[in-house]
Amino acid sequence: MAQQIILQRQVQQVGQVATRMAILTRPGCQELLACTFADTDARTSLITLGQQITDLGAQVLTADLFDRCGLGTETPYPISELLTTTEGLCGVCIRAVKGTQVRTIWEGQRPIGSLWADQFGRYLWLSGLLPDARTDSPATQARNLFGKMDHVLRQVGMAFTDVVRTWFYNDRITCWYDQFNRVRNEFFQQHGLFSGLVPASTGIGIPNPYGTAIVGGLLAVKAKEQVITARAVQSPLQGPALEYGSSFSRAVELVWPDHTRLLVSGTASIDQQGRTCHIGDPAGQIGLTIEVVDRLLQANGYGWTDVVRIVAYVTDVRLRQILLERLLDVQDLPIIITPAQICRPDLLFEMECEAIRLTAP
Repeated sequence: MAQQIILQRQVQQVGQVATRMAILTRPGCQELLACTFADTDARTSLITLGQQITDLGAQVLTADLFDRCGLGTETPYPISELLTTTEGLCGVCIRAVKGTQVRTIWEGQRPIGSLWADQFGRYLWLSGLLPDARTDSPATQARNLFGKMDHVLRQVGMAFTDVVRTWFYNDRITCWYDQFNRVRNEFFQQHGLFSGLVPASTGIGIPNPYGTAIVGGLLAVKAKEQVITARAVQSPLQGPALEYGSSFSRAVELVWPDHTRLLVSGTASIDQQGRTCHIGDPAGQIGLTIEVVDRLLQANGYGWTDVVRIVAYVTDVRLRQILLERLLDVQDLPIIITPAQICRPDLLFEMECEAIRLTAP
């Protein structure tokens, strides 16, 4: 009898902090995704949670740390260290896998990626990737970062056309977002992405302890015999970001024989024409953003109960309460709320999410 696919959800205590964990059990492997929203010290949560996952026999693939200070110690797995600027808004997200071998990708002494496989395909996570020279201009650093991503992909037998999701954490993003978009557009044009799948993405303004202008990460998927498919998903309430010069899909859906995943890009209060809505109105921006994400989920057969990860980016700590009040109907929401600068000065809020739906009989 074939092994049944199961998606479990748990709420665990990591020290004094509640951690929301989704565990996807499939033939040959088990995937774990844990989100902890820590009011103060996310570094302790990261270390404790990482050890708990290791004790379960799983290997961490990648981690995101949102904290007021850098970790200050090396980890055996890739990590994006991002500096929050507001007390009370910290968090950790860890992805791990059990039951299969993981190859760690190194750059010198730093782990920057994890490569693993199952019966359907091969998967590469890159996290915490940094440009070579922090003294270069931001655009030069971004160009260097894209080149390094491409180099690692080729090293493991993949190409940028296999990338389904990217993350870019740009320090002082409003000062050079146009330059970043030009660099990304040029790179995507050179590598043929505009004739295929343009990845889902988040580009958000968060500094890092390394002092670089940008930190990057990605997910790439290489199917075996085309049993995994990826498609760009349009938003019912927003036009394509490509139409106003920003090269990302509103969402990307990945389809396996036994389940699907919807990777929703960073989403903000923007209308069909790409214009900012509810300028100066935090509640209005949060409300519209949640509605946009909700409609996108529903249009593709998902609901909030399918969501396994949310990261919400706020420009003011006071937006936290407005957001949580709008999401009261969703129990045990796997959410991290962190301060950030949005890509436009008149945007106050942005959120991204990921949802999983089982399709096996």
